Amino acid sequence: MMNRIIYGVLISLFIFSGTEARPKHNAEDKGPVTDILYNNDLVHISTFDSTYIQNKDIPRIRGEMHFVLTEAEQQRIAELADSVGFWKLPAYLVGDRNVMPNPGTQTMRIKTARMDWKVMWAGVLLDAKTAAPIDRIKAVLDSIAQSRPEYKKLPSLFDRGYDQFMPPPKSSPIPLSPR
Repeated sequence: MMNRIIYGVLISLFIFSGTEARPKHNAEDKGPVTDILYNNDLVHISTFDSTYIQNKDIPRIRGEMHFVLTEAEQQRIAELADSVGFWKLPAYLVGDRNVMPNPGTQTMRIKTARMDWKVMWAGVLLDAKTAAPIDRIKAVLDSIAQSRPEYKKLPSLFDRGYDQFMPPPKSSPIPLSPR
């Protein structure tokens, strides 16, 4: 009987000793501190495959660039995910598909040395409490991407004929095209 108790305690110690939180990063870790994926019908931003693609489904204005994060940016994303509670979000969120423009099914995945979490939703998140963490991370990710020289070389929506998809103004005192 005593052997079973000791055996049970040893197994419990072995199992629970492996669930300790790993440090955020140490010099012996290989690879990036943080990988991130944000994907919807219009944009694909991923450090898993080092790509940034805008306007994926519109060939005339599609743009693509190589995209990686510096160590400082990786740490910034990991700390932001911690501070906004990204790891506590449900895996599937409820969005509104009737809001236009509808970006379709969206995915955000963040992988650090100690956590790997993916959140998916369809449409637009209307619940401010749920949307806030996602929006803050997207804003930082967008600002990082837009700070790259390669981003400035991507096709602009209006330089590539995007205005053809927009309705003409109802009235304008200034002619939009020369006569």
